[in-house]
Amino acid sequence: MDYPTCLIYKEFDVLNIKQTYIYTLLKYYHKYNIYYDHGYRTRRNTKTHPIFEPKCNTEAGLRHSSGFGTRLYNNFVNKHPNLISMNIKLFKKHALKLITNMTNNNNN
Repeated sequence: MDYPTCLIYKEFDVLNIKQTYIYTLLKYYHKYNIYYDHGYRTRRNTKTHPIFEPKCNTEAGLRHSSGFGTRLYNNFVNKHPNLISMNIKLFKKHALKLITNMTNNNNN
């Protein structure tokens, strides 16, 4: 039986390349919650939300994972605020469900 790729992805719940990239970036930014520290311990040296986005002077800078990933994570967490306080294990589980549901709804 010859299947188109999109049907295989739907039937077996396999992430495509774009979904895998988004999922990987979301996990990374949730786990490490990149923030700019002072180099020494202060009250402000804690995890923050939203994550500060680096300034980009070119479009290529916006497409780099450091610029795109922070914007993606902030938008994703703004749409689903209950994910902010989750540990990484729960975050991965819920983010995976949300990513597959969003793309399945977009394909229909």
